[in-house]
Amino acid sequence: MQMLFGIIRGIACDNELNNKELKFLKKWMIENKKLKGVYPYDVVFNMLNIILEKNVITENEKRQLLALFKKFLNPVTVDNKTINLRNKRVCLTGNFSMGTKAEVESKIEDLGGIVIERVNKTVDVLIVGNEGSSEWSYGNFGTKVKRAKELKEKGTKIDIISEKFFIENCINY
Repeated sequence: MQMLFGIIRGIACDNELNNKELKFLKKWMIENKKLKGVYPYDVVFNMLNIILEKNVITENEKRQLLALFKKFLNPVTVDNKTINLRNKRVCLTGNFSMGTKAEVESKIEDLGGIVIERVNKTVDVLIVGNEGSSEWSYGNFGTKVKRAKELKEKGTKIDIISEKFFIENCINY
């Protein structure tokens, strides 16, 4: 999976896409089809198939695919400008610069939030620590973010926010 993210990062870094890069990615994905069913393999593969079917990439398709790549490479997204944590189920991932997880959990509880350990359909907010984690299996995120993104793809409303966003927009809400 880290190889897939590395290839996607390399393709997206110049904000340009071409047939050669996309054909290489598709070939690599076919050779690594054991990743089928693991997010985001299927989403990327399906979009590649649609785009490469015609052998011509439109500007709109390029924009859509680049947006998809960037969404995977930067999983922290915010749909709201502020988030009130009162009665919200909150999960944490990574290491935090503002303190230990216990200290962050205490702050969440002070704000009326309910801290839970695992990402599931009931989670309202996933906070990603600024310090990341050496244990993250997907380079810039781990299984909690992966699970949250999978649930979002299926329509579950989960805000994935950074520690920085939490400090700037939730603590001072």
